[in-house]
Amino acid sequence: MLALGEHPAHRLSALAGLDARMTLHHLLTHTAGLADVYDQPELRIDMARLAARKGRLLDYLAALPATAEPGAGWRYSTTGFLLLAYIAEAAAGRPFDTLVRERLLDPLGLADTGPDDPLAVNPGRALGHAGEAGVWRHTPNDGLADADGPREFHSTAADLDRWANALLDGRALSPESARLTFTAHAKVGEASGFGPGLAYGYGWFLGPGYRWIGGMTAGFRAQLWQYPDARLNVVMLWNNERVNSQRLFARLRPILLG
Repeated sequence: MLALGEHPAHRLSALAGLDARMTLHHLLTHTAGLADVYDQPELRIDMARLAARKGRLLDYLAALPATAEPGAGWRYSTTGFLLLAYIAEAAAGRPFDTLVRERLLDPLGLADTGPDDPLAVNPGRALGHAGEAGVWRHTPNDGLADADGPREFHSTAADLDRWANALLDGRALSPESARLTFTAHAKVGEASGFGPGLAYGYGWFLGPGYRWIGGMTAGFRAQLWQYPDARLNVVMLWNNERVNSQRLFARLRPILLG
């Protein structure tokens, strides 16, 4: 079993170079001070070079420079969650997507959710779009799509609603895991662009009476809002990353909640 207070290298020696004060808790709360892999200016070129020399994405992530000391503040970093996936693989001895399927997808009946490979034929998978000067075009694949490592997941609005209901019903997480997930561990800075007055739990943004989780990649944006007391889930999936889903939900919220 993983301990929240352990150093990432406790399970994965490749992470021995990370700050000795860093813990899994810091990775889960975006307070580890790690640079976001998607902020790297030449990410696609870096991934092509990595593939050419048969390097590991794990080593690339571990070598990214720190932006702050662990615990110094909140800053969104995909890097931390990718490292957590590698650590989970090392602890369980199985690929991350296998763990997710065993622990969540199969038990909850999420048959339309799984690891996304944009190069594989997946009937019904949407294509990412971007508009410029009145012309819509397909977007390129995610910058890490060709890297050999933990993948993004595809899903549907119906599956995400099932998952959200499983969280409300206590079927997705144990009571203690749910408590930790939805406890405010860090304050999200006002300048972060994620909205004012938010805190952060484990993977979720937390506001008064609600919580939300979201993400984006080239050509796509996803967001799930949840109001536990009202048992309300609002799932937004877009194949246009430039949609302002925050503004749209602000207009929908009075209609949905009165």
